[in-house]
Amino acid sequence: MPRIIKLIAYAVIFIFSFLLFLYWMFPYDILKDRVAAAIEGPFDRSVEVSMEKIEPYYFTGVEINGLKLTHRADGDPKPVAELDRVRARASFFSLLFGSPRISFFIKAGKGELEGSARQSEEGFDIDMDMDDFDIATLKVIESLYGVKLSGLMSGNVDLKIDRARPVRTSGKIDISLDDFKLAASQLTAGGANIPIPDMVITKGRGSRLKMTIDKGAVSIDEFRLADGDLGLDIKGKIFLSTVVSNYRLNLSGSFRVSDKLEEAIPFLFMAERQKQQDGSYPLAVTGRIAEPAVKIGTFTLPL
Repeated sequence: MPRIIKLIAYAVIFIFSFLLFLYWMFPYDILKDRVAAAIEGPFDRSVEVSMEKIEPYYFTGVEINGLKLTHRADGDPKPVAELDRVRARASFFSLLFGSPRISFFIKAGKGELEGSARQSEEGFDIDMDMDDFDIATLKVIESLYGVKLSGLMSGNVDLKIDRARPVRTSGKIDISLDDFKLAASQLTAGGANIPIPDMVITKGRGSRLKMTIDKGAVSIDEFRLADGDLGLDIKGKIFLSTVVSNYRLNLSGSFRVSDKLEEAIPFLFMAERQKQQDGSYPLAVTGRIAEPAVKIGTFTLPL
């Protein structure tokens, strides 16, 4: 056997043996603690991370099964997210050049989310695609407001996030909102508990959220909820500020409700005169996001 072939064979056997040994002896407990700390860090340790299983993914990534995030502020743990499988991997060359690019994949229920994030001097660039991603796996809304929301999201999110000046963030969001439902629950808001009946928000694939972010403003090009108990068609702008409570709203459109929902919303009878011939109500939302002015036709809601 030629000497060069022997050398190549020895090298291949060494690399295979080294990788096999590395896989068997890899300190998974240490890796698990490091990954958990990396996820918890941006939340100032207010979020606790648990994992069923973690293992390396290629050389610069990890794969996690059964990832759960729990908010532990005020001594009352509340679930934030429950994800079946998460993979994240850093591009080797991007690490060498000091501009890390992370590709990620998330499996939740029957849906998936896949994309990439790249760190730059200004902030982060995020590009991700969703395919029937189940919103029910994100428990934030239920934890904060007691509302049990489920539904599937498909589409694309492409954002350039400026960390120093968020108002310079730009990008586009275009997602469909399919088969969104609310289970009977108690909406907790402003210290009050409001009973919410079983509600179909969207049916099928006729609903959509489409927006553009540029020059300190969010343009709501389309926000439509169709074929459910709550029909909504609204457009307009949200003007950004360095303080979220100072965001200003300028949205207008219309909404309609089913008979079941109309019975569950006691204040709606006060705006009965505003109903249009097609059964919808004109809607306008203006002012600061902290103190919005909501008008149904000429009737102003007493918020």
